[in-house]
Amino acid sequence: MSLIDRYIAEVGRHLPEKDRSDIEAEIRSIVEDMLEERGHRVTSAEDKMIAETLEGLGDPRLLAARYAPPKHYLIGPAWYDFYITTLRRVLFTALPIFAVVTFIITLTENPLDFINAVGDAVGGAFNIGVQILFWVTSCLYFWNALMKYQTRRRAQTRGHGPLRSSPGCPKSARSALLRP
Repeated sequence: MSLIDRYIAEVGRHLPEKDRSDIEAEIRSIVEDMLEERGHRVTSAEDKMIAETLEGLGDPRLLAARYAPPKHYLIGPAWYDFYITTLRRVLFTALPIFAVVTFIITLTENPLDFINAVGDAVGGAFNIGVQILFWVTSCLYFWNALMKYQTRRRAQTRGHGPLRSSPGCPKSARSALLRP
């Protein structure tokens, strides 16, 4: 499997299945055109020239993100299970405790006003539930945004190029290809 094939396969792993073959063919065409502009045919180009061309295209995940349709999430898929688990734990713990405490405090103030005590407990629990939902969602939204920013920043500054992240290329071959 050539460097070009490994790079395109890595980009394809991050693309939606329905568009994968078309986008892979387009990227292959772009790579071939870039190599021809440099005066090399794809069949005769040396690995170092191919590696430089692929490095110019950047990280396969970022290239795939340019082709993939944008996905807009309030809480991304990576954090969604954690989000739901956290909400369940906090809501199922805090709401009953708050409702019982509010009910007891209201009955202590006026022992004959049972209906008002139930109303205060349910209304207060609803209010607390909305607050918990808002704050947990806000915190995870900003955490998710921070993680995306840091990931993009790391990929740009540390040189996570296509060959360094390609699973099919051995480490020794990657370092040999990338030496000046």
